[in-house]
Amino acid sequence: MDYQHLLEEAKQQLHDALFLHRKLGGLYLLAAKLRARVDVAELFAQITP
Repeated sequence: MDYQHLLEEAKQQLHDALFLHRKLGGLYLLAAKLRARVDVAELFAQITP
């Protein structure tokens, strides 16, 4: 098994997760500043089976 490959893949997945986390945080801050009201339950209901 190629452990270097697994390590690089894990690093990429961590990078992707942190990128997504920062984007979601930014969206939250923007929505809060605009005093937006978002029905999150309805959004999740649309994308989950």
